[in-house]
Amino acid sequence: MSLTISHVNEHGELDKEYIVLSATGTTNLWNYMISDSTYHGDGTTSNKHRHVFDFDELPAITLKSGDLVLLHTKKGKFSITDLLDAKKAYFVYWGLDETVWNKDGDEAVLIKVANKTKKSV
Repeated sequence: MSLTISHVNEHGELDKEYIVLSATGTTNLWNYMISDSTYHGDGTTSNKHRHVFDFDELPAITLKSGDLVLLHTKKGKFSITDLLDAKKAYFVYWGLDETVWNKDGDEAVLIKVANKTKKSV
């Protein structure tokens, strides 16, 4: 994968909570989804995903190595900022009213989707 999870900032605080993704090569952001996983009764993580953000809801974005994506949990307006060395930071907003990464031990799961089909129901 040409995109990695760097870290989650201020987990559990809606106004400050965001996850940072770093591009390690050229990649289309539309090919990715991110989610958090739930827990089993014994506290271990499960394979069930609760909150899912599909980046194909954004304009088409081709990331280059060194670019950053900051996915904020709260509501906000998409923006792009130029960084040093022709890199960019993309500020993306999930639009939620409560935190996603609200418990110690939560797991962020980055998924690269090779093919997907959507159908309205």
